Amino acid sequence: MKKFIALFTFILVSQQLTAQITFEKSFWDGEAHYLGNCVQQTNDGGYIITGSTQDYGDITPNLLIIKTNVLGDTSWAKIYRNENSFVGSYIIQTNDGGFIITGKLCSYQAGCGRAFLMKIDSNGDSLWAKTYNSSPNEPPCPEENSNIVQQTDDGGFILAGSSMSSADGIFLIKTNAAGDSLWAKRYFGIKGTSVQQTQDGGYILTGSVFTNGADSNSNLYLMKISSDGDSLWAKSFGLSSNNDEGYSVRQTNDSGFIITGATYSFGAGNSDILLLKTNANGDSLWFKTYGGSDADVGNSVRQTNNGGFIITGYTRSFGPCLYDVYTIKTDENGDTVFTKTFWWGISSNEQVAIGNSIRQTNDGGYIIVGTTEFLGADRVLLIKTNADGIVTAVEQSPNNKPEQFYLEQNYPNPFNPTTSIQYAVSSRQFVSLKVYDVLGNEVATLVNEEKPAGTYEVNFDAGNLSSGVYLYQLRAGNFIQTMKMLLLK
Repeated sequence: MKKFIALFTFILVSQQLTAQITFEKSFWDGEAHYLGNCVQQTNDGGYIITGSTQDYGDITPNLLIIKTNVLGDTSWAKIYRNENSFVGSYIIQTNDGGFIITGKLCSYQAGCGRAFLMKIDSNGDSLWAKTYNSSPNEPPCPEENSNIVQQTDDGGFILAGSSMSSADGIFLIKTNAAGDSLWAKRYFGIKGTSVQQTQDGGYILTGSVFTNGADSNSNLYLMKISSDGDSLWAKSFGLSSNNDEGYSVRQTNDSGFIITGATYSFGAGNSDILLLKTNANGDSLWFKTYGGSDADVGNSVRQTNNGGFIITGYTRSFGPCLYDVYTIKTDENGDTVFTKTFWWGISSNEQVAIGNSIRQTNDGGYIIVGTTEFLGADRVLLIKTNADGIVTAVEQSPNNKPEQFYLEQNYPNPFNPTTSIQYAVSSRQFVSLKVYDVLGNEVATLVNEEKPAGTYEVNFDAGNLSSGVYLYQLRAGNFIQTMKMLLLK
């Protein structure tokens, strides 16, 4: 009997250790709009986010950086204020454990903007900040916005973005480790949105190119650049009669490239998400579109550990809200494995939720950051899914304070393999929501933390459990309630 108990305990602990953490969080202080533009998993397993915050009634946004732990809870948050507009577009962890941020520093009074780099330490304290003009011969205050930064093999940085000082174009700036500019290049008539250093030390850049001069339709653009910033080749994709744009590019394991963005030339209607795969020379191998009859856009793409691809962006074709975060997992040929929509709070046709950045996490799941507009306020939205794109713990913001504690019947019931459980707490309490089999063995912990008064919803994934009756129990202070649910596979 002792051996059986020991074996059972080992199996249970092993399942808990290999379980993937999932959550859905929003960040907002009640006094300003919060926007999330980029996320990266950090060396400690947590996450780093950049974006902006803007006080109600103020036209000037400020740089926002949030560091969380592995559960998505805030470790620290910093707001960097400037008399000018200060917006973070992209952030990465650097080799020394700190972070580098790029974006746009803009003066509304002067009507211009500069790309910037800002280096901070692991606690978010500023070490240095630099602004850049990609063309010294332009007026002293050009309109430039940096969209992305990468640390290069020499410890320096490469940043890319768009310039509108005298003619629309891409700029590319290479710096040393201290942020001092080594060289800057301009490529006119095109707009750059994403850059990555390639395996040969050069760079790959995507964006869009006008098909017939400024203000005409645009084609998706892909440019290969040498380590010195010289253009090696450039390719465009799309139809001259419509707009097609690249928003994110990554080099793939076979030395080719994967690009996502939006296409009006192909697909089901309006704009569809475009996924384009090329070889190392930029020649198209295949492309796929995803979406429905309304607007659907891909903002970020990554190759996954199994050779497939993960995309996030937004959709107006699917989901209950005006805009929903739209996430698509594909195989190595671009064929859909799963699609998911996400939002935060109460779903309605006035709710907006947009995914701006996605990465695969150390446990094989995915982390998404974006922005949601809920009850008139913009909030940073952070979503952690498992490998199947499922979130098993969704916290709903309390809209109206409930008058009593209660636990709802799960829906759907019977279910296979996921179901939703709603509960309410009428005062701040430590809340426990656990699932048991009919023998009383605990099989899942859905909630185990202090909660303020409010109504909440949790998703339960029973994919690893066998068919049968299960019990779920809510404990909050002195309140205890148990319900039954039926899993049918």
